[in-house]
Amino acid sequence: MITSALEQLPADAFQLVAYSTSDTEDHITHRLRRLCARWHQMQGYSDDLLETQLREDRVDILIDLSGHTDGNRLRLIAREPAPLIVKWVGGLVNTTGLDAIDYLISDGVETPPGVDERYYEKLIRLPDDYICYSPPDYAPPVKDLPALSQGRLTFGCLNNPAKLNDELIREWATLLHEVPGSQLLLRSAQYSDPAFRDRVWERFQQAGIERDRILMEGPDKHAAFLDTYNRIDIALDPWPYSGGLTTCEALLMGVPVITLPGPTFAGRHAATHLVNAGLPELVVDSWDAYRARARELAGDLNSLAAIRRNLRDTLMRSPVCDAPRFAGHLTTALRGIWRRHCRQQPPAALTFDGDGTARFEDGDRIEPYQASGPALVHAADRADPAAGHFEFDFTGKVIALDNGGRLLETGAADSLLNLNAFELLVFDPLGQHAERRPAEQDGFQYFASAGLGDGRPATHYACLDPTQSATLKPLDDTKVLAEVPVQTVALGAIEGLPSLDWLLLDDRNDSLAVLRHGGDLLAEALLIQARVRLRPGHQGQPGLAALIQAAEANGFRLYRLNNEDFHSHFPGAPAADRQASELAATDLIFLPEAARLDALDANRKRRLAFLLHTVYGIQDLAWSLLDGVDSDAARSYLAALAPAGAAPADPPKTEVKLPDAPHMSGSERALFDRCLAPARHYFEFGAGGSTVRAREAGLTVQGVESDRQWVDALTERLGDHCQVRVVDIGPTREWGFPVDDRARARFPEYSEAIHHHDQAFDLILVDGRFRVACVLNAIRHTINTAADPGATRIFIHDFWDRPHYHAVLEFLDTEESAETAGVFRIKPDPDQARLAALLEQYRYQPA
Repeated sequence: MITSALEQLPADAFQLVAYSTSDTEDHITHRLRRLCARWHQMQGYSDDLLETQLREDRVDILIDLSGHTDGNRLRLIAREPAPLIVKWVGGLVNTTGLDAIDYLISDGVETPPGVDERYYEKLIRLPDDYICYSPPDYAPPVKDLPALSQGRLTFGCLNNPAKLNDELIREWATLLHEVPGSQLLLRSAQYSDPAFRDRVWERFQQAGIERDRILMEGPDKHAAFLDTYNRIDIALDPWPYSGGLTTCEALLMGVPVITLPGPTFAGRHAATHLVNAGLPELVVDSWDAYRARARELAGDLNSLAAIRRNLRDTLMRSPVCDAPRFAGHLTTALRGIWRRHCRQQPPAALTFDGDGTARFEDGDRIEPYQASGPALVHAADRADPAAGHFEFDFTGKVIALDNGGRLLETGAADSLLNLNAFELLVFDPLGQHAERRPAEQDGFQYFASAGLGDGRPATHYACLDPTQSATLKPLDDTKVLAEVPVQTVALGAIEGLPSLDWLLLDDRNDSLAVLRHGGDLLAEALLIQARVRLRPGHQGQPGLAALIQAAEANGFRLYRLNNEDFHSHFPGAPAADRQASELAATDLIFLPEAARLDALDANRKRRLAFLLHTVYGIQDLAWSLLDGVDSDAARSYLAALAPAGAAPADPPKTEVKLPDAPHMSGSERALFDRCLAPARHYFEFGAGGSTVRAREAGLTVQGVESDRQWVDALTERLGDHCQVRVVDIGPTREWGFPVDDRARARFPEYSEAIHHHDQAFDLILVDGRFRVACVLNAIRHTINTAADPGATRIFIHDFWDRPHYHAVLEFLDTEESAETAGVFRIKPDPDQARLAALLEQYRYQPA
C-alpha cells in the first residue's frame, strides 16, 4: 500500500530513514531497504533506545505505520520524538486519539467533509486514494467467470472473520435467499478451526441458509489465496469494518466488490478504492441497494464476464495504482506541512484542489512540487540567477496542440501551465478527460468531442472495454456499445493560430490523417510526439513505418523513442523485477531535419531548447542549440546542471562565476556587512559570496567548504587572502548537501575544521552544511582559544525559519536579527558537558 509510492518520491526532496519493529524479511522488505538512506532494525529495543536513535537521526517528519496494532510504539510517539508526526496506513481504524500526532493522511472518501471534529489529528485529504496499491508479480491470471461453468453464482468474502457480525450475516443470508442456488465462499485462517466453522454455520442456519451453501476454507500461500477469486463471481464487502487490501486484490482478480460504507474510517476502505478505480456504482447507501446491486450483477452473466475480463486493467490504469501521481501529491503534502511548521504555524487540515494545488484550511496555498533537477525556468518567471537558476530567455510562449488528451491523462498539463511558458490546446475526440481539465486558466483551451484529422466527420467507437474506445474501428470481437459522430478539423485549416511549436498525437485516433493535412502550420513546427502501438488493435491503426514516412514528408526526422511500454511473456501481473522484452508501444519524437534545424532563428532555437529540457530531459541537444545562439548562455546552462550531477560526462571546461555578495536578502546582507566592519579575525563555514565580501572589507578569510572547484576559483581571485580548507564529504547536490551517506565517516571533519586554528575569531559565519554541529564547534573553539568568549559574534544564516537549528539557543544570546539571519554571542559559562553531548548528537547531520 506504500512501497510503490515511496519508490517514486523525488530523491532531492526527501531522505528516508526506516525503523523496523519486525524481523520479517521478504520482497517488500528488500524493496523498502533499497529506498532508505538508513535502515534500523529496532525489534526488541526499548522505547528509550528507539527514541535516542530517532533524535540522533534528526528526523523531521515521523510517519507511524503501526497504529493500534500489536507491537506498536504509541507510548514513544506520545513523547513527540520528532517535530512533526504523521499517521498513515497500518492499524488505522479511526483517529489514533493521540495529541502528539499532528496529521493523518486520508482522502475525501475515507474522511468526507464534516468529520474533522472526530479526529485529534489534522486531516490531509489527498485528491485520489490515500494509498497506492502495488500488485504482487505472482498474481495468477484471471480465469473465466466461474458461474458460466458451475451453473450457480458464488459470492465471496476473504476478509478477516472478526469482521462478521449478526447484522451482516442477516443481510448476506437475505441476499442468498434472493439469488436462488447461490453460495457464499469465506476464506481466512480462522476457518481452519472446526469449532469456529460450526459457530458460523449455526448463525447462517438461524437465518435459514443451509450449511452446504456456506463454504469455508483455511489459509494458504498468498498466490493460492489470490487464486481463490477465480472461484468467486462477486465479492461482498463486510460492514461496518470494510476490506482494504482484500478489495484491491479482488479487483486485481477481476471480481467486483459491493460495499456499504461504515460510519468510521475503517468502514470506508473499499469505498475509496472503488471510487478511485472508476467504479463508484459499486458503492451503495443502504442494505436494500447493496442487495439490489448484487442481484443486478448476478442477473447478467455476460456483462459480469466482460467486467471480469477488463477489471484488472481498469484497476492498474487507475489512480489506485498510479505511483508517480500519488508520490507527487504526497510530496506536495509533506513539504507543505513542513514549510508550515518552519513558519511556526500550527497544524491545519490540508485539501487538494482539482489542479493539484493544496490548500490549508486557513487559506495558505501549496503549489505542486516540481520535478527534481536544477531550477531552469522561462525568463518570464524572472528567477534569481544567484539562486542557481538558469533563464531560458525567449519571447512568446510554447504553443502545444494535443490531439487525444495525453497531457490531461498524465497530469502534465497542470505542471506545464504553472511554468507560465506554455499555451495548451487540447482536442479530446473521445471526451474522456473532461474531469481532468485544469480550472479556468489563461493559456489553456479544451475542445470536447472534436479532434484533428482530415476535416471530415469521424466516428467514436465507444467500447465495453473503455481502453479500446477510439475513432478507429476495433478489430476482432471487441464489443462496441455505441457509435458517435465526431467532428474533425484539418490542422492546416485552423485559423487564428499564429504558429505551432509542439504537436502531440495519441494512438487512438488517425495520426496519419493529422500529419497528411498539417499544411504550413505543421511544416514550421518544432517537435512532434506521436504514440504508436506495435500490436494492431484497430482498423487503419498507424504503424511505425507509416508515421515515420508521414513525418519525413513534412520535413521531420525521427530523433528518439520515448516512454516505451514492453510486454512480458512471464505469467502474472507486471512487476519491476520481471523482464518484459517485447516492445508494445512507444512515443516517436520527431525534430526538424538538420538543415531546417540549423536555419531556425535564435528565438525558436531557445524555445526548442526549453521544450527539450523541460518536457523530455534532453540536455545535450538543448545545450547545443543554446551554444549555436549564445555561448555564454550555453556555459551558464552547463553550470546550472553541474550541481545536480546532470551535466554531460565530459563537459567543456566552464568558468566558475563567483558571486560578489552572499546569497542573502538585502536586510540580511546589510546586517552581515555591519558585522564585517569591526572584525579582525574571520572564519566561515561555507564559502562563496561571503568570502568575496569579507575580502573587500579587508579581511583574510579562514574557513571550510566542500566544493574544491569553488575554493580553487576563490583562491585564484583572492590569492593568499583566501585560506579556505576543503573537506570532502562525498558527492553533493545543490547547496553542498551530501547525496548519500557513503562518506559519513568524514562528515564531522567539516564542522571540526575550525579546530585546526589556534587563534580565536571575533566573527564566525555559519552558512554551509552541518550547521548545528558547526555552531557548537564554533562555541567550543571560542571557549578554548578566546580570552573573552563573549566578544565573539556568530552570524547564522537561514536560522529563524528552520526550528531544528534552534537547539543551539541553549548556549547563545541573540544580539540582532534580520529575516532568517541572526547574530549571537556565547552565553557566560556554558555547560561544556551538555555542549559535548549535543555535539555528539548533531555531528553527522548535514541539514
